[in-house]
Amino acid sequence: MWRHISASVVGSSHASSNTPCQDHTQVTELADGSILLTCSDGAGSAAFSELGSAIACLTLADELSLYTRDGGRLERIDRSTVSMWVTRIREKLEVQARALGVDLRELACTIVAAIVSSDGATFFQIGDGAIVTVSEDGPCEVVFWPDQGEYVNTTFFITTPDATERLQFERRSISVRDIAVFTDGLQSVALRYDEKKPHEPFFAPMFARLRADEDWQALADPLRGFLLSEALAKRTDDDKSLILASKI
Repeated sequence: MWRHISASVVGSSHASSNTPCQDHTQVTELADGSILLTCSDGAGSAAFSELGSAIACLTLADELSLYTRDGGRLERIDRSTVSMWVTRIREKLEVQARALGVDLRELACTIVAAIVSSDGATFFQIGDGAIVTVSEDGPCEVVFWPDQGEYVNTTFFITTPDATERLQFERRSISVRDIAVFTDGLQSVALRYDEKKPHEPFFAPMFARLRADEDWQALADPLRGFLLSEALAKRTDDDKSLILASKI
């Protein structure tokens, strides 16, 4: 059984310009007890990126549902499978862009996702953001280091022509106990750039509370309050999204 909470909040820089939160999160529990966790960060320069990030997360959930419905096994998901899903997401974004009468880049967004089952996990990502895992007998570690561009505050998006070439993919035979998926607004506080590792004191108290509290669904509101806190806003003014999940 998984316990999971998530929240997305608008960053102070976007709030001051009356821009909506451009992040989206999606958690999907599968019939066999596996779980899909997805975050997407809409590009700040794109006019409809909050719509793009929502379409990306929801389409991925739909594609995984179709895959399992047709008998697909989670351990057989490979890079080509995920590349096909990325193509499907891009097609959905293209349809939406045509409906709005805008260029596809106006729905630009990243994607960070993890599919976790009892005997392993599949991770993939285009752009920045990160996935942090704690396994039953292993360390707290980041799966992919955020894929940022040549310049500060730049990255790669699912809408770019070479999106499948930028896809980071990994399948691990590990027993995940705790997992966090988050967008780039939290990178500066959740990751140690000097060692390219997770900042464990950031995650440990939240995972411990999620595992210990029987009323764990009620923790989503405190999580949202934390992401909106003044202390955090002083360190990062971007939109922030965080999914936390623990296997009980």
